[in-house]
Amino acid sequence: HSAMRCLLLAPVALATSWWQEAKIYRVLVPSFQDSNGDGVGDLKGLISKLSYVHDTLGYDALIVSPVFEAVNTTDEWHDISNFTNVDPIFGTLD
Repeated sequence: HSAMRCLLLAPVALATSWWQEAKIYRVLVPSFQDSNGDGVGDLKGLISKLSYVHDTLGYDALIVSPVFEAVNTTDEWHDISNFTNVDPIFGTLD
């Protein structure tokens, strides 16, 4: 006589990752917030507005345009020449 084994699994609700329900704002750094008056948005300008973006506008996360050193800046800094350094026009990592 052979016994048949059966394992019943109850449906398990999978936890939702935070980003699946988050409101995400895309920031184009050069046009976002200029902190030094040169007419180009920069990292300090972005940092100065984080509370506003979260608390007032209600966003949970940011997607930030590239800010690395680039060979050609006419393509929104996508032609990156140095992945370890911020383009000086945007400030520094300090």
